[in-house]
Amino acid sequence: MYPVATHLIETVTGESYSDFVSENIWKPLDMLKTHHDVNSVDTSLGLVVESYRGHVVVGHDGSFAGFKALMRYLPGQDWGVVIFGNSDDAFYVSQILFHQLVDDVLKVPQEERTDWPTCWRKYQLEEETDEDSQDLVPPESPEPLPVPLEILSGTYFNAGYCALVLARNEGELKADCTDRGMPFNLTFSHLSGKGFVVEYEDVLDKSIRKLKAEFKIDEDGTIQGLGIPLCERMKDEMIWFSRRS
Repeated sequence: MYPVATHLIETVTGESYSDFVSENIWKPLDMLKTHHDVNSVDTSLGLVVESYRGHVVVGHDGSFAGFKALMRYLPGQDWGVVIFGNSDDAFYVSQILFHQLVDDVLKVPQEERTDWPTCWRKYQLEEETDEDSQDLVPPESPEPLPVPLEILSGTYFNAGYCALVLARNEGELKADCTDRGMPFNLTFSHLSGKGFVVEYEDVLDKSIRKLKAEFKIDEDGTIQGLGIPLCERMKDEMIWFSRRS
């Protein structure tokens, strides 16, 4: 339907669909920042363009489990830097180094400079505190698990994260997810009621973070699904897996 409408407009008007829409719809409505495709948009080649002390800074960061990279370029000074680190914490170190170096390049007086090590250390501690702030400590009188632990074993599925196979192991539930591009392991320990504490182990960098998971269990004991906040950017929002077997 849409290709037909596009072809009809171009045939009748003798101009491209994008030009017709721009001249007859977007411009009259003062939609000057709306474009038909990315060729009309200033993407800066996918780079981030920002300002530091009134100077244009172009850059991009790179990240993979256990590795961090930073690239920055100041076109006005024709100066740039690339920093690589073989640690997740290298992100903070590279930020400190960059800001100290660029202050040198811009000849910023010492009394006007920010204490970058203290600044980024504070930011790092705030992030770590935020991760640990979840209510992951069992209450004084935890509610019992409504079904036997072994009943929760089985396969759970989410279209984005694929299958999680939970197996009972020494009083805990474990999921081996080392078959993915970003391999990880999950260990479930009962918290209270339908809630569990999950240890998420990144196989590549060996880091561990704790999450709060929850099972969906009907009154008759039927297991409907499992929710885990696996996406860090979504904070505590659950990713739900439906029970398959």
